[in-house]
Amino acid sequence: MAGLYDQHVHARNAQALVVLVRMADYISGRIRSLISARGAAWWQWCLSVEFGGMNELAYNLFTLTAEPRHSELAALFSPDAFLAPLAAGTTDPLDGLHANQHLPIVIGAARGFEVMRNATLAAVTQHFDCLLRTRYEYTTGGSNVNEHWSSPRQLGTSIATAFDDTTGAALNSDGFHTQETCSTYNALKLTRHLIEWGPTAAAADGYEAKLLNGVLGVQQPGVVGSLSYMTPLGRGVNRNRWDWYGFGSANNSFWCCYGTTIEQFAKLGDSIYFGQPPSTQASRPKTVAAEAEAPSRHVAEAVGTGLVANGSGVVANGTGVLWVAQYIPSTLTWAAQGVRVNMTTRLTVPTVRTVRRDGLHARPPTTTATLTVRLTLTSTTAAPTDPMTADPTTSDPTTADPTTADPTTDTEATPTHPGRRRTVVRVATALRIALRCRVPGWATPDSTVRVLRDGTSVAEAQPENGTFYAVGTPPMGWQSNDVVELALGMTPRLAPLNDERLEYASVASIMLGPLLLAGITNATDELRADPSRVAEWVVAESPARAGGTCDGRAAAHGPWQIWGGRAGRRCGESDAAADADVQLIARGANRNYTLLPLAQVALVNYTAYFNVTK
Repeated sequence: MAGLYDQHVHARNAQALVVLVRMADYISGRIRSLISARGAAWWQWCLSVEFGGMNELAYNLFTLTAEPRHSELAALFSPDAFLAPLAAGTTDPLDGLHANQHLPIVIGAARGFEVMRNATLAAVTQHFDCLLRTRYEYTTGGSNVNEHWSSPRQLGTSIATAFDDTTGAALNSDGFHTQETCSTYNALKLTRHLIEWGPTAAAADGYEAKLLNGVLGVQQPGVVGSLSYMTPLGRGVNRNRWDWYGFGSANNSFWCCYGTTIEQFAKLGDSIYFGQPPSTQASRPKTVAAEAEAPSRHVAEAVGTGLVANGSGVVANGTGVLWVAQYIPSTLTWAAQGVRVNMTTRLTVPTVRTVRRDGLHARPPTTTATLTVRLTLTSTTAAPTDPMTADPTTSDPTTADPTTADPTTDTEATPTHPGRRRTVVRVATALRIALRCRVPGWATPDSTVRVLRDGTSVAEAQPENGTFYAVGTPPMGWQSNDVVELALGMTPRLAPLNDERLEYASVASIMLGPLLLAGITNATDELRADPSRVAEWVVAESPARAGGTCDGRAAAHGPWQIWGGRAGRRCGESDAAADADVQLIARGANRNYTLLPLAQVALVNYTAYFNVTK
């Protein structure tokens, strides 16, 4: 049924809507007959099974038909036992529930708020999001174990890995069964709704963590149609062992996570940009389309819902607000505003480390990295150097509006008189756009935002991290080929396990920006090092110096591009071009660990959390 809806909305298939309406009406009639025969309580009991996003679908259908029976159908797929405690906002009903059974219900509640303006459904969504983030999420942004939420704020139980006392081999245990892929897919959908209601850097950071640590790694590199059901987060775990199904195959696997993963990779661009058209800043903005260029090109949508500027700058009349929420190489065409944005990114992890001083004393050098993002603005309505001529030999630049144009003078041959030349004024029309760029919570204080015109910096700032920064419009307005460049600094840090018990106080993931760095290991997770000086003992080195070992396999060395390049190459595959790239090593007093972004680890054993003590 959701496919029929998409066929009508995206492919303008009228027959699809006819069939969808008839199916919805049939289902609604059957449910009402059952309630008449068995009672409403019996139907509520039926809702204790997995039924997908039926309430979301019904609300979407209502937006097309405006028929009350379709919004009522959505209400029929709203289980009171789950939603009532969330609406009250005083208890946690999640413990013990099947994650991917209930996430679609909350997504439907979010859609219900948008369609019906029902404040209770908004409260349900927001309280659920708070519970999930604060009580059940791992540092990857994912949640659940064995497909269920359990052990709130005691996730050490969820990632526990058992080992054979005789052989030392890992046994089938919870550490292999964490973070079901379907639930990450749906958590991304929910986060997108929350960003649309009011963008915050924290929500966009959460979306980034889920995407990079919970989605990108579930495709087995180099193997078509091979996807994983879960992302193990224990110690000495492996994506392809004890992971319920491990990696599937193109012809013999098609479990639920195949469907959601295929869809997720087909819509990588749907939450990069959010647009707020002029004069609609308090209402639902229109669609903004983006093409994501890495790892391959996709066409997707970014739809804002009531985005507001949140006091982050005055927006001139006729100016649309563009919120840049994710840093994924892409091309955005916002036809309504006549603006095109091309984004490129590059992550650099230099092997030369930074020496810092503490008073008069030099501290040990630290590892730093930088994500450089370049946003190039151009016009979609006219070429920036279209000639404006008033006479075969002269042109009058005074007709140009100095607030919206930047005139330049040139000469060219006159088409009708080849022997003569004429003076032309080329006018670059100002782009009516206001930019809000996410400065992630993980960005270092020395991160910068620059505005470049003709390669020269015309403005620079050090924005506060954890915000959407309002990029100042340069003099004469935004012009075609202006560039906004963000240099977002990263230093390795520890992200504690969500476990309130004292015995887990030293358990944490090693993070670099939004990336969880997995340690290559068969079993151990002990790391003796100073938890307050992570950037001193996480060392970036050339692979040759680091030894290039990966538990007996050649190590994957980068090139540390989050999107594209060889970032998806699995540990164990050779790549001569990577010889000059860096490799991160966690150097402890007891042993060293090769570190790799979790999404790059496919067929080797690793740990997602370390027990870090001095």
